[in-house]
Amino acid sequence: MKIVNAVLTRIFANIKLTFQKAFTEAKPQWPKVAMKVTSTARTETYAWLGSFPSLRKWIGEKVVKQLKDHGYSITNEDFEATISVKRNDLEDDQTGGIKIQAQATGEAAAAWPDENVFPLLKNGTTNLCFDGQPFFDTEHPVGDGESETLVSNMSGSGHTPWYLLDSRTAIKALVFQERKKPVPVSQQSLDSPDVFNLGELKFGVEARGSFGYGLWQKAHRSEATLDAAGFAAAKLAMRTIKSDAGRPLDIIPNVIVVPPSLEADAKALFQTATLSGGGTNPNFNAVEVVVSSYVE
Repeated sequence: MKIVNAVLTRIFANIKLTFQKAFTEAKPQWPKVAMKVTSTARTETYAWLGSFPSLRKWIGEKVVKQLKDHGYSITNEDFEATISVKRNDLEDDQTGGIKIQAQATGEAAAAWPDENVFPLLKNGTTNLCFDGQPFFDTEHPVGDGESETLVSNMSGSGHTPWYLLDSRTAIKALVFQERKKPVPVSQQSLDSPDVFNLGELKFGVEARGSFGYGLWQKAHRSEATLDAAGFAAAKLAMRTIKSDAGRPLDIIPNVIVVPPSLEADAKALFQTATLSGGGTNPNFNAVEVVVSSYVE
């Protein structure tokens, strides 16, 4: 095949179609645990975290609740993946491998949030959240002045960690901040220095965004044995968390995130309708099981 710029334009258009198809058909898991925030700046500040709005009976003037100035911010970063396309492969009409690479790039772009969202759980005992404490901590301050109490979103010790999350509402425990969604890019001019020096053209994907923490109240880390008792303790701890004003937050976990080593335990506890000794399993479908290698 004689390679001219018009031919390259057609070839790279097909590569982009392959990329987009793979990207669209992928099924990432991050939407089950994180909220996507569309960013419009280099850095986004989440001053509103920690405010729990609720309706009250309107008598007289409205009561305006001031947002606490937590100053928690997330700065966007650049991400990319690039593959080289040999000019000789194009001249020899060897485009099958290029198509597979384009498909793999699309799948990688779809997995980009998963690869960054789930490690937030694993690293949550050291990474700080909006209140200045580690996301998973035993001393989250709740309330003001003399009414302040310290609240924990951790339990158990000594066993492989697992995580309960309440992802039912708009504000979630984790944040996927998207500044620029993954887009295919290419270097496909025959006049490029890489073509002259290396006989290569380039295709890849670029994205921009970052990842961080939402509400610590929406997540619980447990090192207890993953069984009915451990689940009950973690669930109760989440259910009893209150706002600064002492109002119950009605946090109900609906997702459990486990590493592959706990997959069998989680499925036995939550996806088996009948107990091994007989009788109905009270925890059947109590939460959705999400297995992620990124928390191992």
